[in-house]
Amino acid sequence: DMRHNKTHVFVARSPFHLFIVKNIVGNCLDENDIVIVFYEGRQIEWQGKPVQVEFVQLGQYVTSKGAWATATDNLKTINRRLNMLEAPVSVYMTDTRWPTNNQLYFRLRGNSKYELSVFAEGLASYIDRGDRVGLAIKSLAKYLLSKIRLAAPYRPFISDNLGYLMPGFHCFYAPQADRVRVRARKVELPMRSSSLGAERRDNALLFLGQPIEQKLPNEIDQLPILLSTIEKVKALGHAQLFYKPHQFEGRFAQTVFSENGFVILDQGGVFEEWVGDQWRGKAIASYFSTALATAGMLLPPEDVQLYSVEFERVAGLYLNAKDKQLLRNSLALFKCKFI
Repeated sequence: DMRHNKTHVFVARSPFHLFIVKNIVGNCLDENDIVIVFYEGRQIEWQGKPVQVEFVQLGQYVTSKGAWATATDNLKTINRRLNMLEAPVSVYMTDTRWPTNNQLYFRLRGNSKYELSVFAEGLASYIDRGDRVGLAIKSLAKYLLSKIRLAAPYRPFISDNLGYLMPGFHCFYAPQADRVRVRARKVELPMRSSSLGAERRDNALLFLGQPIEQKLPNEIDQLPILLSTIEKVKALGHAQLFYKPHQFEGRFAQTVFSENGFVILDQGGVFEEWVGDQWRGKAIASYFSTALATAGMLLPPEDVQLYSVEFERVAGLYLNAKDKQLLRNSLALFKCKFI
């Protein structure tokens, strides 16, 4: 129901978001429509079609000194560009508890110039936390903190974890959209690769690294986890072993994996685009990376097996017992095995 030459504005902050945005543009929009993408994530360039997209790199929003000022500057940049556009304008966002999206949502909702839609955040989209009281308290805390900081203003609300149940969204775009509880009309994104057949795939395993040094800064504390992981992965019997570093992890884990027979991959670009187009192995493993779920969305389950290695040990560094169980249940939806 998109109209010819309509303007579509996307707000994203991760490579996965860009991957979703490209799928929406490629599958749902007219080739002559105007596309503007605001990106808050780590410095990256827009690659691929449509080449005429207006890509605006914003300041990276991080939970450190200067983050509030960065978020405020990003909001001003987006608002200035929106004010220059003629109606009608479709605006797509994800997590509406994120400061930038939070403000955009409350500013644009009810304005006939804008049609609001929402797209998948990532694995979090498929986790129904259900704790409305706890979420309301967190939302109120964010609001009070924004008042104290006098920057990046925040509007509290009671909804689901990502705000998908808030009124005013026209469509929700996601792979396997039926698994997500939303008010908006669900639009399924056809992202799964066609089956090659397991017998035609290489007997290879790809391990996705995670920055465990954030919780274990001493290498001597990381080493038992790394060596145990390597032992368990090797026991699976794959002839070729590859390791893809996380963008925020250091060199130590790469060195340990490399010394134990793994080929280090640093292909660059967006993982979601690479794995669907180029990965021809039979297995993908990680500790508890949400990229496992992404791979489960993109790759035929009859072709590729997913593994979570040392889940309890590593996820326990980051998550409480409830969130850990929710994450485990969500990965299990994508036929992930735990070893």
